[in-house]
Amino acid sequence: MRLLHSLRKSARLVSTHYSTRIEGNRLIREQVREVVLHGETVPSRERDEAEARNYYRALDYLGTLISEPGEAPDVATLMGDLFTWLAEQRRSRELPVPITAGLAPYQFATIHPANRRKASLPASYGSSAKITGPQFMAL
Repeated sequence: MRLLHSLRKSARLVSTHYSTRIEGNRLIREQVREVVLHGETVPSRERDEAEARNYYRALDYLGTLISEPGEAPDVATLMGDLFTWLAEQRRSRELPVPITAGLAPYQFATIHPANRRKASLPASYGSSAKITGPQFMAL
């Protein structure tokens, strides 16, 4: 479990660096690591530091929304939970639609890895389609 945690943390750091770099952040990878994990500062880079810290925190938050794969007997329940969550998101708009649309196929593939060809369909459900979990599973 510690290995998985370490890999996820490393992936978040690399994603933070490159994703913010694309937007003009001038911190190098090691600086991002020090700023995010150890609260270090880089002279004259306050905006870049804040952007890196916030991006990393956002990735952490999104990680808490994503569950681990279930056992085969649990798939129907987990898929029902996913579609319930998607319906709640459509009503409440708690998260921006692009975030919901991005999480839906990822979570679908996590719950039901043997059926990844359908994984992009929950994204449309999350934004506009009118389909229920059982209808989806029958596709």
